[in-house]
Amino acid sequence: MMLSYFFSPLMDSLSFGLVYTTAGSLLFRSIYQFIVIYNALLIIRILLSWFPQLNWSNPILSVLSQLTDPYLNLFRGIIPPIGGLDFSPWLAFILLSFAMQVVGQFA
Repeated sequence: MMLSYFFSPLMDSLSFGLVYTTAGSLLFRSIYQFIVIYNALLIIRILLSWFPQLNWSNPILSVLSQLTDPYLNLFRGIIPPIGGLDFSPWLAFILLSFAMQVVGQFA
C-alpha cells in the first residue's frame, strides 16, 4: 500500500520520459531544498557574528563556520567592509536567491 502511494507516478505510465522527468524533478527539488537550508545556515551565521563574545571553537559553531565561511569569503574579496560593516553577505544572498529562482523553475 505504502509503496504504491510513493511510486504511483511511475506505475501510471511505462514511458521512459515520465521516469526521466520524475527523476529530474526530484533532483531539482533536492537542490532547491539544499539552497533553502544553506540560506538558513547563512542567516544564522550572520546573526551570530554580531555577538563577538561567542566561542567559535565550540563544535556546533565551528561546523557552522566551516560550512558557511568558504561561500561568504568569495564575496568578502569583492566588497570590502565599509565603516566596520560587512556588506558582502548581501551579494551572497542575491546569488543564492537567483539560484533558487532558476532551480525552482525546473523543480
